[in-house]
Amino acid sequence: MGAARRDPSVGEASATALDTLKQPPFPPTDVALFDPGVYSEAPPLVPATQNPSGETAMRNKLKSLLEKRFGVGSTQVSEGLATYDAASTKSIVPSARLRATLVSLKGTVGEPAIMGALDGTYGKVYFGTPPCPCDPVAQVFLPSGSAKLEIVFNKKYQYEDFRLLAPVMAHEVLHRDLLGGKKEGAVVASIQSLVYAQFVLETPSLATSGTALARDNNTELMARINSRDATGKLRLFTSTSGSGANCCGIFPRGAFVPDFAALFEPLGDSNNPGSSFLKQMVRNVVGSGVTLPQTVDFDDNTLLLLDSNQKVFTNAQLVRLATILKLDTSPQAATAQHRTQEATTAEQPVPSSQEIFGAE
Repeated sequence: MGAARRDPSVGEASATALDTLKQPPFPPTDVALFDPGVYSEAPPLVPATQNPSGETAMRNKLKSLLEKRFGVGSTQVSEGLATYDAASTKSIVPSARLRATLVSLKGTVGEPAIMGALDGTYGKVYFGTPPCPCDPVAQVFLPSGSAKLEIVFNKKYQYEDFRLLAPVMAHEVLHRDLLGGKKEGAVVASIQSLVYAQFVLETPSLATSGTALARDNNTELMARINSRDATGKLRLFTSTSGSGANCCGIFPRGAFVPDFAALFEPLGDSNNPGSSFLKQMVRNVVGSGVTLPQTVDFDDNTLLLLDSNQKVFTNAQLVRLATILKLDTSPQAATAQHRTQEATTAEQPVPSSQEIFGAE
C-alpha cells in the first residue's frame, strides 16, 4: 500500500491561522458583546430573565449537551447524569441549574471542579446574596458558626444559561480557603477563560446571547486571546501592541490594559497554597509534556507555567474563537494620524479586574 497523501490544505490553514495570530490584538467590531467597563459606549449589563430551571428541564439540557460532546449512549453521558441525579450531589448543590452547571464541566479543562465541589470542602453551593458589597457573580465564604465553606452564586444570575455559569463554577471551586489575592485571582481567571472558550467553540451562540454573564465571559476571553507574543503564542504577561486606531493593549479602542496579567498585577503578591484540583486543571492547560512540581500552588511558578504553555487550543481554534467574538482578525495597518492617540492611550492608568468585572 502506498503512503497516504498529505492534504496540503491542512498545512495551509494552520499557517494562515498562525499568521493571523502574529498580528497585534484584534479590535472588536461589536462592542455590545463586551463589558462597559472596557468599552464605555457598550450598553449596560442586564442578566438573563425567566428561563426554565426545573429538574426535568435542566436534566434534559444537560443530557443534550453531554450527548453532543461524547455521543449518544456513551459512558460519559451516563456518568454525568448519575452525578446530577445523586442524592449526595443534591445535598450540596440543590439547585437543578447549578447541578447542570457543575456536571457540564465534564470533558473540559475545568472537569476537576466536579469532584472538587463534592468532596466535602463546601457545605452548600447555591443561589443567594453574596456577603461582599462588591456584588460579585459568585463568592466563596464561611458562614458564621459553620465549619464548612459555601459557594454562593448571585441570585441575579439565576436564569443565566448553565453553560455560561460553568466557567464561574470552575473558578470558584479553586478557591478552597479565604486567602484570595491577586496571584490566586490571575491563575484562576486564566483557567476560567479557557473553560469558557471550550463552551463557546461548542456552542458559538453563547457568545452573542447578550446577557450580562455572556458579556463578562466574552471580555475575559478577549483579554486572553489578545495576550499574544510576536510569534502568535498565547501568553499572560506579554502582548504585542496595536497602533493607530487600534491602539492600545488587549482591548483595542477601549480601556488600556497591556496584557492579561496586568488586570491582576500578580507578581510580588503573596503565594497561596493550591490543591490537587488546581494541579489537575493546570495539567489540562499545559499538556502532558510539561513537568509539574509535586504541589502546584498559586505562585509565580504556576503563573509562568500558564504563561508559556497553552495546549488546549490549536491556532485555527484560537482564530475561530476571535471570529465568534466578532473581533476583527484582518491585517491592521497603522496610520500616522492616530500616533498621538496611541501615545496618549498608553499613558492611561490600567483598570483592575475588579473595576472591569467586579469581584469574584
